[in-house]
Parts: sequence; structure tokens; C-alpha cells
Amino acid sequence: MPVADEATIARVQACGLATVLEAAGVELDGLWLQYFRLGGDLGVMEVEAYLHHALVLPALQRDLLACACNELAEGHPRRAPYAADCSPAGEAGAG
Repeated sequence: MPVADEATIARVQACGLATVLEAAGVELDGLWLQYFRLGGDLGVMEVEAYLHHALVLPALQRDLLACACNELAEGHPRRAPYAADCSPAGEAGAG
């Protein structure tokens, strides 16, 4: 089984996040504010760049964004994926 690199995992995670944001009607500013409340330390521009695959974020920052999205989209059937959800079997928690 091929090993997924961090950039690939980040891209898959960003796609999942963007899908949930759109489906749940969560705006970028709302996502960023909730992410910041959870301890995220990136600016809105970096978050937007990540969502457009122009920036690869560390797994912790990606997971904070997923958590923020999932909190804002509470009750929505789709969930933003965490890094471990996007890693091939056996790699969850690695890195």
C-alpha cells in the first residue's frame, strides 16, 4: 500500500472541510473565529489559502479547523475529516 505524504493528506482533508463548509452554509469568517477560539493561531488568509490548496498546514492546525467546522455544523449529517481519517490504515496518529 502506498504511503500518503503530508501534502496529500492535507489536500484530502481540505477537500472534506470545504465540502462540509459549503453544505452546512458555514462562512469563512465564522470558521476562522471558532478555530481561533479553539487555539488556532493562523490568520484568515492562511485558512483560505489552505482551503484552496495553496498552503499545507500542520496536522494540528488542520484538525483544529475540522473541529471548528464540526462544531459550527452541529446537526449536519456530514462531518469535516480529521487528519487520522485521511491517513491510510496503520498511519493514524503518525507524525
